[in-house]
Amino acid sequence: TRTNHVMGSVHYMSPEQVRSLKQADSRSDIWSLGVTLYELVTGLRPFQGTSMAHSFLKITIDPPPPIAQGLLPPGLEQVILRCLEKDPARRPQTIAELALLLAPFGPPEGRASIDRILQWQVPESRPVPPEVEPAANAPFAPTRAPETVVPPRAVATGAPAATGAPAAGASVAAAATAADPVPSGFARARAPRRWMQLSALLAAAGAAAMWMWLGHRSSHEASMVIETDRLASFAPLPAPPRTDAVTRARAELGEKLFADARLSRNGDIACTTCHPLERHGADGRKLSRGSDNREPPRNTPSIYNLSGVFALLWDGRKDNLVDQAKEVLLSAHAMATTPEQLTKRLRAVPDYATGFAAAFRGKEPVSFDNVARALAAYEDTLVSRGRWDRYLEGERSALTGDERAGFNRFVEVGCVTCHFGPNVGATMFQKLGLVKAWPDSRDRGRFEITRRSDDWMVFRVPPLRNVEKTGPYFHDGSVSNLDTAIAMMARHQLGKELEPDDIRLIHAWLVSLTGGVATPAKPPPAARASK
Repeated sequence: TRTNHVMGSVHYMSPEQVRSLKQADSRSDIWSLGVTLYELVTGLRPFQGTSMAHSFLKITIDPPPPIAQGLLPPGLEQVILRCLEKDPARRPQTIAELALLLAPFGPPEGRASIDRILQWQVPESRPVPPEVEPAANAPFAPTRAPETVVPPRAVATGAPAATGAPAAGASVAAAATAADPVPSGFARARAPRRWMQLSALLAAAGAAAMWMWLGHRSSHEASMVIETDRLASFAPLPAPPRTDAVTRARAELGEKLFADARLSRNGDIACTTCHPLERHGADGRKLSRGSDNREPPRNTPSIYNLSGVFALLWDGRKDNLVDQAKEVLLSAHAMATTPEQLTKRLRAVPDYATGFAAAFRGKEPVSFDNVARALAAYEDTLVSRGRWDRYLEGERSALTGDERAGFNRFVEVGCVTCHFGPNVGATMFQKLGLVKAWPDSRDRGRFEITRRSDDWMVFRVPPLRNVEKTGPYFHDGSVSNLDTAIAMMARHQLGKELEPDDIRLIHAWLVSLTGGVATPAKPPPAARASK
């Protein structure tokens, strides 16, 4: 799990992912592995709550329930619980470090797996905490084995070596015992049954990880009954919050500005031009038209349901609506105005002088910054709730049988890996063409901003709310048919070719994500002002 490759469902999210997906790093993977091991051992998810919000609370605050005594060899419980430390710095820092902590509890044949991990990622030399060392009378007491020499390895592009790691060709034993001896060999167990259990545990962990990555496909016909557990990664959209008088004044001012062509350099377009509210906030064009009829480089996303999302725009370069509004106002491909031109126009309109004075304090309330704040306050109110929200809130008749079956296929195919949460997306970045290369790589996504190889073809995962109404699809608007978009996502992101009935059912469920729209504002008088 790197910052731009966050995947998984709510129950396996780490505290830092809950707080902000941007904080995730490889130690979030260690947490997820800890949750998986805990679940495989106990049959319970350590932080499962009664709702998504309750699960988030347990992940960030509650300790995991203790594992029943006698269920694991002495010391192994401490390794699992260390993976579930709230503070990432207290967890094993790499998968190699975790492998060495687990090594004393494995069978001799497991040594080959440990060596392969160490060849790929040699950990920093650090002592094994005494609290996780197996007891002297543990049934898996290790013995010293000959050193295994690691041959020089190629370092993957964009994956820097760990600080303090030994040079290529150094022995694994030397690396692992620099501060405190870590056994590199294993004695024959006096309890083979437990070894078999451990082997089965590791095999099941691998299977579980693969399921989380690719999803699984049931061999049975899609059911029309949605199991409660499958809804845990989703939540209804919140209703627009009740606000104070000042915030309401700003939103009302922003609504007028949103429909006013005076915000563009030539007075020829308004925000509603590219974001018509009655069309679910998208204009239906492959590429919109800015002032002077200039095209932006990417398809224009919908303006609905943006409140509180972790990143905005296709490459996530903005993380709040105020900064996003400023960029649109200044962009040569959109409004193409200047702060001086914009404020001069608006100060000449008596209605705006009154509206800005009610919404903002200060000697000069009509300012470029306050225009952006008013627009953001209005966009915060644009929430598009629909039948899916009613279903999540308990109205089971809100979805048809095909729509319920479509949701099940959506989960089973693996789409839920990236599309979850209230917006059914917009919670993470992901590489486009994760499994099979995307057919057009001219737009390289976040790489255009960061120049990091890890960001090649990485985009913000789009929300699927109102998706049936907001085509054409993808960052370049290259696909106008929703069924084609569904098939391409399965092929390139999951490596799966969907049957026509799978596409039909998933499409049916996506229709249930269509919500209501706001009433378009009336443009102020004389919307086209002199330049």
